[in-house]
Amino acid sequence: MKKANFLALLAVAALLPLGGCGDNTSTPKSNAPTSGQVAGTQIVLTASKAEAYVGETVTITSSVTDVTYDDVDASIAIFDKAAGTLRGIAPGKVTVKAKKAGCKAGTVEVTFVAEPVVTPDATIEWEDAEHESANGWSNGSETFASPVLEEENSNARGGKYVGCLAQGNKETLTFTADKDATMDIGMIMAATQLNMSDWSISDVTLSEAISLTLNGTAIDLTGAVLPGNKEFNFYGWKEVKFKGLSIKKGENKIVLTVLGSQGPNLDGVNFYGKGVTIQVVKGAEPVAPTISEIGTYTYYVDGYEWGPGVKEVVIDLGAEVAASDLANDLFSVKALGAQGGARTVSDVYLANDDGSRSSAAKGNKIAIEMTLDVTYTSWGSFGWNSYNGCDPFSYNQQTGRNTWAQDYGFEVALVSGKSLKVGSKTYGGTDLFKVVTPSANPKVVRAVKDWGEAKTYTLGERTIGYKAYEPAALKSDTGRNPLIIWLHGQGEGGTDPDIALLGNDVTNLGENQIQSYFKVQDGIQGAYVLAPQAPTMWMDVGNDTNNGGEAKSIFTAALKGLIDKYIADNNDIDANRIYIGGCSNGGYMTMNMVTEYPSFFAAAYPICEAYKDSFLTNEEVNSLVNLPMWFVAAADDTTVDPTQFSIPTFQRIKNAGNANAHFSFFEHVYGEDTGKQVQYMGHYSWVYAFRDEVKLDQADVNNIAAPSTAAVQINGKNVGLWDWLAAQHK
Repeated sequence: MKKANFLALLAVAALLPLGGCGDNTSTPKSNAPTSGQVAGTQIVLTASKAEAYVGETVTITSSVTDVTYDDVDASIAIFDKAAGTLRGIAPGKVTVKAKKAGCKAGTVEVTFVAEPVVTPDATIEWEDAEHESANGWSNGSETFASPVLEEENSNARGGKYVGCLAQGNKETLTFTADKDATMDIGMIMAATQLNMSDWSISDVTLSEAISLTLNGTAIDLTGAVLPGNKEFNFYGWKEVKFKGLSIKKGENKIVLTVLGSQGPNLDGVNFYGKGVTIQVVKGAEPVAPTISEIGTYTYYVDGYEWGPGVKEVVIDLGAEVAASDLANDLFSVKALGAQGGARTVSDVYLANDDGSRSSAAKGNKIAIEMTLDVTYTSWGSFGWNSYNGCDPFSYNQQTGRNTWAQDYGFEVALVSGKSLKVGSKTYGGTDLFKVVTPSANPKVVRAVKDWGEAKTYTLGERTIGYKAYEPAALKSDTGRNPLIIWLHGQGEGGTDPDIALLGNDVTNLGENQIQSYFKVQDGIQGAYVLAPQAPTMWMDVGNDTNNGGEAKSIFTAALKGLIDKYIADNNDIDANRIYIGGCSNGGYMTMNMVTEYPSFFAAAYPICEAYKDSFLTNEEVNSLVNLPMWFVAAADDTTVDPTQFSIPTFQRIKNAGNANAHFSFFEHVYGEDTGKQVQYMGHYSWVYAFRDEVKLDQADVNNIAAPSTAAVQINGKNVGLWDWLAAQHK
């Protein structure tokens, strides 16, 4: 078996002796030109091919060094002048021209054609291959459990092709030859690596994407490139030719294995060799599996730093399954709807009725845990492709508010090639199942289990909804407990308080990490937390739109009325320890409330607050001199610019004489709930508050800088936001 020579060069012009035009070594006559001016010396250009097909690379060489090339027609070919290579991108003829002082210019022409220069003697289609699926099948954006073997396409040979291949998949093309022979073999493939920056298809270095063998011997892929295109076209097939491959009489096998995350589209294989008869040996036609719909599913919503997330789905198959038969690679999971996407399974086990892990040997319910693959987009925000099926919220661009995505759901399927006994029936092979039917209550919001029932408060025309963290342990301890008030951002308005709790990971306020700061030796077991919800947004001035932080809220009196009533209805609350804070729109409302009722609250903690400093009067600043305050923001917040909001406001309050005002300023916002570091947009500075990482203050009030570096101390001990807050009393 010969090792292939990829695109061997074919000289089409005779080479003259190399050398510069002034390198004539003979003794010049007295009237001869000086060195470098030898008359009649012409640059000779040579192309490795005079005619090539689109996608091929042609090498240009010159008889003279250090020449200058003119540009070629960029619509037909890309010319790398430094390397002297010309790659065809469209049919047509280009002229390469070289110049040098003292020399006559040299030219050479190269014609690119759409079809291979040589007509193949035989062609086999890739769909005649045997398909071995290791990791499902991909269409370029999602992976399927069942093979996608062929798709109709008018650009393909015969109108059919094998679609994008997932990593680990193999294509085995079996054919016979009537004699031993040496042949050139051309693989017709299309690049499928999408470049998100400009929505083009990138070139693919074949040695990184696939391996190829002929009869068990590797085909040399050195230098082989599958050219992409700028037209977002996955069907731009090109032929990559391998020369001098040895085939044998009788049966031969070409095996293509996908090494990269995604392989090429496959169209056909051309054989070049006169007098050799090539015939395909068709593999067994794949049998389409029968997929039964059984069981129901329930998914569980928890709170995370970006908002709500679904990490677990439980399927009830309606018949017993053995725990010993379960494995992490049994199922594929896909979140459905506009918020959907393929999910990665991390654990599979029998589940109890509440979704927790069961220790039983058999059971009807199977819990499937999934990784949280949240990504930060290149343009600095979170959009349709950021949550990858993890987030059940849908953001309404018109209202500026989140809602539960009505089309969100799940499809759980038994993976092709796997088997599972359900009751008395064993599924597997061509008899598979999937679960697509939601249970009677398919959404369980596990994150709010300690937050009581949703209630409303009405004052005049304004109705505010709310939920509160008020477990029995607080009511039964030996003293009065403080009250923490949290005010949500713009996206969390509406009439479902769960959205206000989940939009910013507010449920962390009820977790021990933060509650522990409010547990003291006299028996106090933590703090109550009140989470009101505006029906529109806190910055509403009566027209359901954002006032830009330059007007008072229409909900001011109603919110104060709700707080008063909640305290009156819970005589266990310490009225001298009422703390108010919130983020963004809620940070605005925090400033709105403390300027309206400056002596009511024991402390405030506005985060990325949106109360414009230019709207804050000097009288209001002076009214806040005795109110403990802790501001939080990030320098790269492009939603609420700190230089127009929190920074000048903090400076004015501090310089007015407030000795207990602090400002934690971060450079960027990073999170880690996914198990790896994720950078969020700068507006998400509440992430640090709920992770209990707000610890440092500004060293110089007149020179605000990120990151903050100064410690905040109480009685000589360094404190962070929450233990500082717990220490504040009226």
